[in-house]
Amino acid sequence: MDTDLDVPMQDAVTEQLTPTVSEDMDLNNNSSDNNAEEFSVDDLKPGSSGIADHKSSKPLELNNTNINQLDQWIEHLSKCEPLSEDDVARLCKMAVDVLQFEENVKPINVPVTICGDVHGQFHDLLELFKIGGPCPDTNYLFMGDYVDRGYYSVETVSYLVAMKVRYPHRITILRGNHESRQITQVYGFYDECLRKYGSANVWKMFTDLFDYFPITALVDNKIFCLHGGLSLHDRNHRSGERVEQNTGSAS
Repeated sequence: MDTDLDVPMQDAVTEQLTPTVSEDMDLNNNSSDNNAEEFSVDDLKPGSSGIADHKSSKPLELNNTNINQLDQWIEHLSKCEPLSEDDVARLCKMAVDVLQFEENVKPINVPVTICGDVHGQFHDLLELFKIGGPCPDTNYLFMGDYVDRGYYSVETVSYLVAMKVRYPHRITILRGNHESRQITQVYGFYDECLRKYGSANVWKMFTDLFDYFPITALVDNKIFCLHGGLSLHDRNHRSGERVEQNTGSAS
């Protein structure tokens, strides 16, 4: 967990409660119930409405085609090589069709391996999987802060998202305070995307996707897990359940 006093978890939660109008317009617009919905990569770039207008009405169904695609991406990323911009767009579209159907307080059964901040240290991430065991043999809960500070934030978050989509019931990825538009523009992820892709398109795709990451997890109905902490005004774990993903409202 971060000890930075200037990068509060509240920023990430606030973005879920009040997404920017330019990026998440018409959040209640219903999309087609087709996982293979046609969309252009341009639909996910800055100035577009983003992922919110390209959600499916049912969870992603893994088939041979997208399993093979995900395995190819994971193999490519395991060499610490970033995906193409088009592939990042496809991956983010698949991921939102998984994440939008998960609870903000994600129930998790034991056994599970819980991992803290990675912060762009891609080779450390691979070492975590080496020590903990490969998926799907091992269940993992990652506690947030996948980007910023390290040199390989793009590869790190791409790999974790690809693994989440490939093994949706084996990996949980929570949102940390660095999964935020504001903070990533200060601590490195934004600049890394510019260096590696020549534009902010990939940064925009991932920061849109961050809005769909769950905030907390409850392990075996006993251990409450989250990145930073609860609000001083509400210490009940059910407070997390009231933050609706990417809707701009609380239930």
